[in-house]
Amino acid sequence: MAQEPDGLHVVDRYNEKTSLRDLWKNSPGFLVCGGPSLRALDLGFLRCRGVVSLGVNNVAGLAPVSAWTFSDPPEKFHHGVHLDPGCLSFVPIPKLRKKIRVKQPDGGWVYPGARVRDCPGVVGYERSCEFRPETFLTSRGATWGNNDKGVQATGGPKLLFSMFLGIRLLHYLGVRRVYMLGVDFGMDPLGDANEQYAFGQRREPGACETNNGSYIQAAKWLAELRPIFDAAGFNLFNCNPSSRLEVFDHVPYEDAILDATRHCREPFDLSGWYEKKPKHDTAKETAGSLSRRERRRLRRIQRRERLDKAESRKG
Repeated sequence: MAQEPDGLHVVDRYNEKTSLRDLWKNSPGFLVCGGPSLRALDLGFLRCRGVVSLGVNNVAGLAPVSAWTFSDPPEKFHHGVHLDPGCLSFVPIPKLRKKIRVKQPDGGWVYPGARVRDCPGVVGYERSCEFRPETFLTSRGATWGNNDKGVQATGGPKLLFSMFLGIRLLHYLGVRRVYMLGVDFGMDPLGDANEQYAFGQRREPGACETNNGSYIQAAKWLAELRPIFDAAGFNLFNCNPSSRLEVFDHVPYEDAILDATRHCREPFDLSGWYEKKPKHDTAKETAGSLSRRERRRLRRIQRRERLDKAESRKG
């Protein structure tokens, strides 16, 4: 049965309707969040050919992601990410007109007058504050949970959670295997700045407890979404084996990178491509350039995908 296309409403910086749907079609992708487990990973692999990634909030200033999104006021996020032409910015439409700020070397703040719509690589999208699992992947607006009005409309609990925006955007961009990094779903109220986020951001104990409550509710919603994702062939994996989010299967980071780069291994053999009749050996397969260990890892990933599809058909 054909799946309903992703109907996310997307505009350019001038608020004219546009589309980037399936920009990353058939590519695995990484959803990068800010949990402290991220510090244990070699994030340089995210720069490899074949790897696409989307960061949520200020982690985009730490990890070399291909794109990012946010939900709070733009001035809460580093100006270097806003101004990076090599990183696509997916912005809730009302925030396109908001100003950014610049952090000075002495720690002071300056407002240069630039608005988000003036920054390079900007794309706007419609955001929704009503959480409805059945339309999570297809609605005109990307949901990030329920605000007060959303609670009244859906009867569900109140929670706004930026990670949901990242999941929806990756689906819109055509990614169907999502590897989650820094998705820890736990925050230590007594920890220091490097134990609460992957970057130096300290939160008060009360804020940590609030976030921990949010993780519990978000995990419940993701459990509701899992069968919907499976039916749509949209597979999420968690690269943190110690994560408190246990809804999705664990895949080691190195296996995820292998999956993403399998067709784009460098150095490329560039000889012979300009010949009129290039030789073609049909006996050679892409997997032939991989080591035995790498082929085993790739087969494990493919076997896991087949089992997920089989389970979704049974459901």
